[in-house]
Amino acid sequence: MPLALTFAKPSWQAAEALLLENYPQPEPKDNEVLIEFLAAPVNHLDLLVIAGRYPIKPKFQLNGNHVGGFDGVGRVLKCGKDVTKLTPSDLVIPKALGLGTWRTHATLIADDLIAIPPTPDVTFAAILKTCVLPAYLLLEDMKQLKPGDWIIQNAGLGAISQMISQLAHLRGVKVISVIRDRSPGTTWNTAADIVLNESELPNAEILKGKRIMLGLDSVFGQSGEKIASCLSAHATFVNYGQLSGGGPAASVNLTHQQKLFADGRLKSPK
Repeated sequence: MPLALTFAKPSWQAAEALLLENYPQPEPKDNEVLIEFLAAPVNHLDLLVIAGRYPIKPKFQLNGNHVGGFDGVGRVLKCGKDVTKLTPSDLVIPKALGLGTWRTHATLIADDLIAIPPTPDVTFAAILKTCVLPAYLLLEDMKQLKPGDWIIQNAGLGAISQMISQLAHLRGVKVISVIRDRSPGTTWNTAADIVLNESELPNAEILKGKRIMLGLDSVFGQSGEKIASCLSAHATFVNYGQLSGGGPAASVNLTHQQKLFADGRLKSPK
């Protein structure tokens, strides 16, 4: 019988809030497909959803409880009679957010899914939507970088940051990853060229003389302000998330000098 991870009320204690429920095998409507989820990650975004601190809410419920999971990969098992762009055995990832990927089976509107080429690596396919594609977008569309330029980013141990570091190196661009304060001398398995604790910004000696042309902020608040304070003249500052969970009142305050140096290049991806 199909299984799903659900939650009833917002909670910061996800492990305690989640319920494992079973439900009858669903049948697709005319414009839907029945899929079997093969893999679904647990992202920090998912924890914010469970805590009630993310603006987009889960779209599906089971017995009155929300079905968790925003990212994942599934295989099409059956198609409704009006579905023409998908066929059984296709691999698909979510196009829309909040589809409830933490379940074994689901009937979903075909247009809410994207078909991907066959791959044996379903773990990698499961992070395409919220990790790999954003990393590619942030490098391709936010700033024209040259070999020798530097990127500085927070949430440095996250999947998106790790992917950005790898893609940046293919261009000859170097990366500074900022993490929450850890013990001195700790080593990390990261592709970044430099790893700094947040408390070391903006005065870390190692930053001097570097052409830091792109600042990527996925945390918001004071963490984002520290990233902005490290940028070189005419750099671009991009906010693309709010992992701090600060809510609608949170803000990033830039100095007048930073706004002038940014030359109008303050961006948030659409």
